[in-house]
Amino acid sequence: MRGCGAGVVLLLVAWAAPAGGDEVGGRVRVQLGHEYDTNVQRLPAPVVSDHLERVILDGLLRVDTGAHHLALNYLGGFKIFHHQSSENLVATKLAGSYHHAGGKGWTVGTRLVFRDTIQARHDRDYRLLRGELVLGLGLGRGFWLETYAAGRWFDFKPDRYQDAGLEFSHAGPVAGLRLRLRGGAGISAVVFYQAGARFFDSRARRYENAMLTLTADDRFDLRHVSGIRVKHRIRTWERSKALLELSYAVSINDSNSGGSSAMWHRLRMVVSLQLPWDLSLHLMGTLQFTSFPDGIYIEGDLYEPDADENENSIVLRLGWRVWRGLSIVLHGGLYRNDFQSSELDLASFARETLMLGLSYDLPF
Repeated sequence: MRGCGAGVVLLLVAWAAPAGGDEVGGRVRVQLGHEYDTNVQRLPAPVVSDHLERVILDGLLRVDTGAHHLALNYLGGFKIFHHQSSENLVATKLAGSYHHAGGKGWTVGTRLVFRDTIQARHDRDYRLLRGELVLGLGLGRGFWLETYAAGRWFDFKPDRYQDAGLEFSHAGPVAGLRLRLRGGAGISAVVFYQAGARFFDSRARRYENAMLTLTADDRFDLRHVSGIRVKHRIRTWERSKALLELSYAVSINDSNSGGSSAMWHRLRMVVSLQLPWDLSLHLMGTLQFTSFPDGIYIEGDLYEPDADENENSIVLRLGWRVWRGLSIVLHGGLYRNDFQSSELDLASFARETLMLGLSYDLPF
């Protein structure tokens, strides 16, 4: 996996290097660490803990030439558990974007994202592909409007490897708007709305009297997401800086399948500090409040592809740069159930992780 990731980054650098007067830049980051996870299967019960080794490789390449702007990013890695080998995981994310800046403040471009996770026991692994066509327009000083149309394909691998009676793979169109605002004193904000249709190959379910039965109709979902994110960059002492980010988002899944409709409210705060003595501190906290019209959410009971993003959590990362791009990293996370949920008989969930490792950053 490390060789594959390094090969991708080196290939991108080699492709961009002969670009004459173009501006080329980016970075490569490698992180290795030993981690302890108190709930490796992410289940309410039974809880199984284990030690694991984690490797992360991150590569970014930017090429700017006149009105053309290209960005490519690779993020990958793997987890190897000491005893729970069925939870071993390899993860890959490839993202690319291109936009052309035209006259009178408009841009046109495209984005492409590919994500793939491979689990030793196909329990939560998946493959995701999303492509966007983007049109942006400046609305005056400090205002930028972006609209996009996209296609999304989600392949939930347990659908092919297990017979759970429920299938979650789907595909469909997506469209949305983003309004970016930039104020004074390092303050910026993004207001967004997105709507998407999800077509499933599986049949819709009827949930009555605590029983699930299949209907003759294919499952169809409408997913709405809207929210706001505000960032404030603050200069503290000398050259040190701080970043404060607050965000709120509401997601609504309207499904014709029983036990699949839901509404999520998420509040998130991120604080990043560059401290003296080459120390850096990052703190992220998330609160989630949920409601389910059917009184139960089948998907949440069976899988969460991005479980760490869908729970109440506090994540802390402390870094100490000891030599050039080499840093010692301490990373900890605490995850719990929603503080408020309308789901019936919601089981208690708890998970903690702690990782100590080394990180090396090489800008170019």
